[in-house]
Amino acid sequence: MKTKDQARLDEHITRALRRGLPATLTLPEWHRTVADFHGRCAYCGNADVSVIEHFVPVARGGGTTAGNCLPACEPCNSTKGGKHPDALDATLGAATLAGLRRYLTSRSTGADVVPRTPPPQRRRVGKGRTGKIVVKLTADQYRQISAAAAMSGETASGFLRRLAMMDAHERASFGKAGPQ
Repeated sequence: MKTKDQARLDEHITRALRRGLPATLTLPEWHRTVADFHGRCAYCGNADVSVIEHFVPVARGGGTTAGNCLPACEPCNSTKGGKHPDALDATLGAATLAGLRRYLTSRSTGADVVPRTPPPQRRRVGKGRTGKIVVKLTADQYRQISAAAAMSGETASGFLRRLAMMDAHERASFGKAGPQ
């Protein structure tokens, strides 16, 4: 008969394997990780452990390994959600993240995360007073768009407007062939 911990671990291993990610965390390794944090949440240190938390989320290429899994409480797990650790400095603090990274590096086998290109951080924020849709871009995305726009002799906003008006087929061929 499986223990609660083994059943929970098996669910995480299955999830990682379905996405083609490393899934090497064993029950003794998980128990060691929990013991290293004295049975407390790795993020807040206050609450008892209730979940296996992937430091780099499975959706972003993080495997179920000793070098990527931390004990967490439900509130911290919910707060972190699917965010990449690089986006958590303001929430958790740089010192906490640095400590967790050091710990995970010490447990790593070197195959804990499969690098994936994160999806564009675009989302509809709402319509402004002018009825325009506002799109949030990372600084890197904005630089890439500005460079592509400059090559086609457009402003970044004009370039984005033209891309938005293309159908899916045109956008796919645009990305391969460059500006027409």
